[in-house]
Amino acid sequence: MYEKGARQKQAIIEAADRLFYVRGYGASSFTDIAQAAEFNRGNFYHYFKSKEDILTAVAELRLDEARARLAGWDAGIAAPLERLEHFLRLWTDAAEDIARYGCPLGTLMAELGKGDRRHAAMIRPLIDLYLGWIEAQFAAMGLGEEADAYAQRLLALIQGEAMLAHLLGDADHLRREAGDIGAWLATLA
Repeated sequence: MYEKGARQKQAIIEAADRLFYVRGYGASSFTDIAQAAEFNRGNFYHYFKSKEDILTAVAELRLDEARARLAGWDAGIAAPLERLEHFLRLWTDAAEDIARYGCPLGTLMAELGKGDRRHAAMIRPLIDLYLGWIEAQFAAMGLGEEADAYAQRLLALIQGEAMLAHLLGDADHLRREAGDIGAWLATLA
């Protein structure tokens, strides 16, 4: 019974994650999430008492996935420049979705930042994880004290280009600009 309950809870979290991305947190209701998870709304409250509880679970899911992805790159890719290139590929591989819905991280952070700041604080650890990891890559490239500034610049560049690709509805824009960002990274190696 425990395994079935864990699967049901995970289905709710994954459905909420997708809806928060596609529709936004504010526009996704309990009913929407229950329907997307193919779950009876009456039993839904057994797993989550509030939408904020679901947001917390979604934030934890995204953080866990990011940690695993970054750890995999750290373990499997020797060169920091190549690891950063994989990071850029996160956006280019998702360019069609980004052109349609925006960046999953950026859009949720922007939406939550306008309301209850506690909600935005739930996503902040993901930003911090990415910034810290990117900074470590630049430090490994020998950029020392400038690594933090380069990390912030890289994240700002890719987030800005993702936002523009979304506003333009143009996935190719994101791919082109990511190529330019990759060329910039190569000059730093």
